[in-house]
Amino acid sequence: MAKVVDVIHEYKILKTKRDFVVINTRGNNCNHSHFLHERAARNLIDIVLRKQIPKSMYFQEAAKRIILDESYEEKIILNQRKSKKERYVNNCR
Repeated sequence: MAKVVDVIHEYKILKTKRDFVVINTRGNNCNHSHFLHERAARNLIDIVLRKQIPKSMYFQEAAKRIILDESYEEKIILNQRKSKKERYVNNCR
């Protein structure tokens, strides 16, 4: 059983046995994300409410999962495409 820790606007933070789950109550079952720490879950909700683009790839994926705004999701996807770097491979070896 999950225990409700907090409700912030349309987002709900649940405490499970292993982790914390952020759920968008306006969405369906797929609009949720898992975190090990409550502070990280709260940070994600704060970032999403301000419509900022998260810096870490994990937070970007989590934000894409819980949001319903398609224009905000497109901004995150564009940022993910820009941030992917090509790996340097030394061909001389």
